[in-house]
Amino acid sequence: MMTQKNTFETSMYFERWRYALEDDAVKVKRTDLFDSESYEIRYEEVSNDPTEVEYSSKARVIFAVVVWCWCGFGITVQVFNERNWKWILLWAAAILLAYGIWVVSKRHYLVFQGTNRNLIIPVPKKDDSGMRRFVESFREQRKSRILATFSQPGVPPGSLADEIQKLAWLRNSGVLTDSEFDTLKKNLVSVYTRGDLDGPGSVQ
Repeated sequence: MMTQKNTFETSMYFERWRYALEDDAVKVKRTDLFDSESYEIRYEEVSNDPTEVEYSSKARVIFAVVVWCWCGFGITVQVFNERNWKWILLWAAAILLAYGIWVVSKRHYLVFQGTNRNLIIPVPKKDDSGMRRFVESFREQRKSRILATFSQPGVPPGSLADEIQKLAWLRNSGVLTDSEFDTLKKNLVSVYTRGDLDGPGSVQ
């Protein structure tokens, strides 16, 4: 089968992320000013629904603290010694600068919980439509992959309870909706009732 690939690239500050959807895994490459890493995450190992996480870069937070300590402390001493408006304004500017750095350092990510490694996708501030399309493509690819795994030809079926338990796992994993689960469950019951045990892959 020809490999299907859907790529998505985004950047946030000095980081750049590249994602490629393939048949069995998501390939990720992350680069920044200092290093780069490449890895892949299999669809079966990742949850279907992401959580949105707000994160502040440690480097920027440290820089904000250093700015305040360097400017703020010295200016604060001058303010209390001289009580001059110029020093008071400089002191206020240092506080605002540190606070601004803190705010700018905040980043938003979509995090898909993984068995071995999380799938992390930065959320662009201006236009996140490309990211949203990629997320939907990822969900569809994941769903197709897991359904294909559960519908492999030649795999002997288990008991009715086993097959329903598999469907329940697919629903709980977000692969199947409640309506899809109910439909497939009814089909399974019908197949097992009339004795047609060709396997779960034959259920439409």
